Amino acid sequence: MDSYTEKFQSMQQFVPFLNKMIFKIQQSGDKDKEPQLVKMKSLHEILTNPAKKVRIETLLKCEEVLQKLYEKVEGVPFKNGVGSSSSSAAAYQTNINKAFNDRPQKPA
Repeated sequence: MDSYTEKFQSMQQFVPFLNKMIFKIQQSGDKDKEPQLVKMKSLHEILTNPAKKVRIETLLKCEEVLQKLYEKVEGVPFKNGVGSSSSSAAAYQTNINKAFNDRPQKPA
């Protein structure tokens, strides 16, 4: 396995965190956060679409940005493996699903 593939796979731990952040920004409806949302979606695309290969330097910069964002949002130091466990991913997905299902429904 080459270094790019290893780094790409190790960064998959950020996907649940990014899903959570994208969902949170979308739910806020705050138009001032649109640039942040675009950046989050771009990072998400890089991490979830293996066909969208970027330079290793770009991947490393993405990792650095995501680590800092994680620490800022979660209020705890980043540790490798955070968010990569199935229980963390399941917890994020459960919270997203619950928030989505609990939102007021628009009349059809």
